[in-house]
Amino acid sequence: MTSQGFYINDLPGLMLDGKELEYFGFCLVPESLGTPDLEELVGVVEHSLQNYVEALNLSPIHLIYMDIDGHGVGVCEGPISTPFYLTIDKDLVEGFRLGELLLRRVYSALGSRGVQERPIQETLTVYLALQKFLGFFQLGWSSLFHLHNPEDRTRIFREFIPHKIPFFGHKETLDQPIMTLKLGWKSYDQRLWFSEVRLEYRPFSLEDVLEQK
Repeated sequence: MTSQGFYINDLPGLMLDGKELEYFGFCLVPESLGTPDLEELVGVVEHSLQNYVEALNLSPIHLIYMDIDGHGVGVCEGPISTPFYLTIDKDLVEGFRLGELLLRRVYSALGSRGVQERPIQETLTVYLALQKFLGFFQLGWSSLFHLHNPEDRTRIFREFIPHKIPFFGHKETLDQPIMTLKLGWKSYDQRLWFSEVRLEYRPFSLEDVLEQK
């Protein structure tokens, strides 16, 4: 996942025990840091976070996400009254409060009547959006059917108007399945899409969909 721009720490209990968690977001320009490698960039940011924590005597602030374009999401325990800044190469990068993230999925496939699409968009809490993004990434195009019963899987599959191959007992297939995942900021006063990932898959048949676990 790092190659796709994802760096997520394991934060046990992040949403548990009734703790009030504040999320922040920031956007960096990796080229200006001279560190195009994602892991190096993450290291630079985490060092700045640690300095910020020590200077203000705060609880640890964790970086739980950063993409290859320098967008980041962090979390700290408890509210912070002081504006959040990162000091990067002597420049101040101001963070902003994140209320939620937008998660958009678009499934497309080529059937007998051309390419059909099925978009799905959700507004989720920050950590849940990141968890679901990773889950959909791992499941791939088949994530469209993952939680559905066989009847609903058949209905959804046929909405793409699949090819029917008579030589194989009218086997129903879809060519060129593609899943596009997008994440977006949703702060209290702005929205911004970022982190689009486009994944291509082998052809799917109705049998494939019905047999998946």
